[in-house]
Amino acid sequence: MSSGEGISSAAGEALAVGERVAEGGVIEARGEACLVMHGPLAVVCVDAGGRARIDAAAGPSRRITLERGRLVAALDPLPSGHTFVVASAAGEARAVGTIFAVEVGASEVGVGVLEGVVEVRSASRPALRLTASQHAQLGPWTVGALPPSLAAWAGARAQLGALWREAEGLGALLFAAGGAGSSALDGIILAPGTDEILAPAGPHTLRVSQPGRRARSIAALAIAGERSAVETGDGRAAPARTGQLVAGGATLVELREAARVARTAGRWQAAADAYGELLERFPGSPEAHNARVQLGDLLRVRLGDPARALGHYQAYVARGGPLDAEARFGAILCLRRLGEEAAASHATEDLARYPNHLEAAELRAP
Repeated sequence: MSSGEGISSAAGEALAVGERVAEGGVIEARGEACLVMHGPLAVVCVDAGGRARIDAAAGPSRRITLERGRLVAALDPLPSGHTFVVASAAGEARAVGTIFAVEVGASEVGVGVLEGVVEVRSASRPALRLTASQHAQLGPWTVGALPPSLAAWAGARAQLGALWREAEGLGALLFAAGGAGSSALDGIILAPGTDEILAPAGPHTLRVSQPGRRARSIAALAIAGERSAVETGDGRAAPARTGQLVAGGATLVELREAARVARTAGRWQAAADAYGELLERFPGSPEAHNARVQLGDLLRVRLGDPARALGHYQAYVARGGPLDAEARFGAILCLRRLGEEAAASHATEDLARYPNHLEAAELRAP
């Protein structure tokens, strides 16, 4: 799945945002372009002017060859035995669940790590392991600190993965910031000149800043399989073809931060209210999905409302995700508090899949 300009099929045909990319496809980025892989999630972005090829899969390994420009890969943890490789003429960077960047210049290749561990290999040299904040220059091979400019660029692009993680449906969001303006979607800064991006179905907040004008926030609706247009160059919000635009309101990032601050201060109801508003205004976002477990915990432990908490836990389990264990355990505790012993006993059978979880012992207690 692609986002941006300059991704083509193996046959050389240009692909539009949202189309699938087969093995052998090429990223030749006229503007910045991103590729999304699923199962598990990997987001690969190539800077304007870069060129990369999606190589044929070799067993459980994914491989991309970067021919020129810079690339950042943000990976979810890979299953045991799986690898993700970015190759170049000077060597290859091999990772298992990490965020790293590769630069191919006219005469040298660089590899930088933002999170996790990357192993750099070459046919003529021993393997080199890099950890977070390290950078290696290949040819000659030297290791130093990750350059701030590369870290800033790669870090901002890696955040795009949050838009696509666990998305049940995706839609193309079109907008025009105008001139030298900058923009951010749900608090994630977009590359200069970006005017089209994939986002999960549901409402999102687009924040547009233009020289000489105050930054404005617009909540836009992106519908899976369709396109929503947001024209902001003239300073007015226009109705989208597939939904409505609603001005004002806190952004997703602001609501998430408000919930965090309230929880830290022990203001449980305020935290629950912030999570509730996040769920209401951004129902299709990964943040809202995860907030169901956090809100369930608040309702169950702090606010004494196991019935409402159970609804949020069960909604999370129905869709699934990385907090599946926590949601299932929370649901069982709610069922016990509500006197639903038969349902709790039946749900506890799933504990076999999480035998070492922190709450497993408590749930096995009579």
